[in-house]
Amino acid sequence: KICQFPSSLICLPLLYISNSNFTKWRKHIWGKMLEAKGLKMPYKVFFVEDEVITREGIRDNVDWQASGFEFCGEAADGEMAMPLLRTAQPDVLITDIKMPFMDGLQLSKVVRERMPWVKIIILSGHDEFEYAQQAINLGVTDYLLKPVTVQKLQNTLQKLTVRLDQEREEQDKLKKLQEQ
Repeated sequence: KICQFPSSLICLPLLYISNSNFTKWRKHIWGKMLEAKGLKMPYKVFFVEDEVITREGIRDNVDWQASGFEFCGEAADGEMAMPLLRTAQPDVLITDIKMPFMDGLQLSKVVRERMPWVKIIILSGHDEFEYAQQAINLGVTDYLLKPVTVQKLQNTLQKLTVRLDQEREEQDKLKKLQEQ
């Protein structure tokens, strides 16, 4: 016997998929489609910086695609970034260290706890050992001193792409082994 539902309920099951599960599903489907064409999905990068000129300058002048990235969002401080990060599910977070409300170290700590896969790059105008030491303890991927040139950030992103590619390959191999 076939049950008939009003057309408005057809999409109802999607409401029960959590945002993170939906993002994983979307990445999986897009990844398979791109893989079939010999391409790979770009990694997503999110940027947090309280200085508008710096934020816009980096956002608009870095060739994200050339390094294998998609710019997926920005925020002026860590507090504003948190809900956006949950939605965007980035692979990489670039954050200033000194910001109002929630600074880059606090943000990095929360991201590390809630989204442990995210690679974190800290931008700092402070050449102080204490900041760098705290960043290392949080598992930050890179620590760049301001002023950061577009070329320096581009080089850092390209190195990170290699690392992310290696991790992706390892995960794929592990999945294949588990399926056997």
